[in-house]
Amino acid sequence: MFLLPLTFAALLVAARPVRADNLNLELTELAKDVQKLLKGRNETAVAVGQFVPLPGTNASAGPAIAKGLTEELVRLHVDVRLRANLTVEGRYGLSEDAKSGRLAVSLHVKIVDKAGEEIVGLKLNPRGIFGDAIMAALEGLTYDLPPNADGKERDKRIEYSAENPHAYLENTRINAPGGKPFAIEILVKGADGKFTPRAAYEKEGLAFVELKNNEVYRVRVINGADYEAAVTLTVDGLNMFTFSEIKDPKYPDKPLYDRLLVGRRGSFAIPGWHRTNEKNGSNEFQVTKYADSEAAKLYANSANVGTVTVTFAAAWADEKSRPTDEPKNPDSHARSADLGTKRGAETGDRYNEQTREFGVTRAAISVRYSK
Repeated sequence: MFLLPLTFAALLVAARPVRADNLNLELTELAKDVQKLLKGRNETAVAVGQFVPLPGTNASAGPAIAKGLTEELVRLHVDVRLRANLTVEGRYGLSEDAKSGRLAVSLHVKIVDKAGEEIVGLKLNPRGIFGDAIMAALEGLTYDLPPNADGKERDKRIEYSAENPHAYLENTRINAPGGKPFAIEILVKGADGKFTPRAAYEKEGLAFVELKNNEVYRVRVINGADYEAAVTLTVDGLNMFTFSEIKDPKYPDKPLYDRLLVGRRGSFAIPGWHRTNEKNGSNEFQVTKYADSEAAKLYANSANVGTVTVTFAAAWADEKSRPTDEPKNPDSHARSADLGTKRGAETGDRYNEQTREFGVTRAAISVRYSK
């Protein structure tokens, strides 16, 4: 299912098939482990602390991990409090999964007491979060992936991009690497209400854009391909549909949508956090002190940057329009102070729903922002 803005250019797509993503699947299992350990100590309540990136990782997705874990704990009827005798917290970063040998975001979790000391005997095994798109969103990666590459080759390219980052800047555009026909721009709202592109700059191989406190911005996604592109957008680890009021009938606490569709050789300026498909159904992206951001409202985050990540995949309405290089049997992982971002004033954009198939992740583009 997709939604088409009245101004055209982009469509919203429902998760296809309707199921939990790899992050939610792992957090579901983690929540079960936490529940079991709590029962073993006759504890009924727990606090969810910070999830921070491993040293050397410049990412800001901790609040999204904490939010997802809290939702799964609540679903298991665990009493999640702001303060409790025990707190579950952790770190995350790219590593090779010991069992499968595949690249994943490894989530290292521990349970600590009020003094911050790890509780002996309450050991939680690391969990691997797989998936090309989710790894890009959690780690803030920029990469290109040949659609027909096997899983090992895709892993190698993702790992190389993480260890050897490079920003592909062209005027105000932040391009995908490898000649891929995708790009993004950050558009900033001026005093006259108009949005204009703001040039990014490179720092240690990473793309950054200067965003001042309380500035309102949009993310223009550009598809230069001869096929439609299914696009995911995350800001500070949170999908743009995190606050959507349109829920999945099979999973009432989950948003129905998780991505947009951009037309062939088209572009669309994403107006903000999706709430509904009606006019004024989005809240603007607005830069603010991190303590006042949507991410910080959910859970604290020690990251000193914010991160916008966009991933691109091909999309098609029928087999006739399916790109010829789209694999028939793709790798299972292929699909799928400080400043922050908060919901701002409503925008006037409206969406209509459509249906499409979408393929493997072909590229990811990330840009960071800070003071």
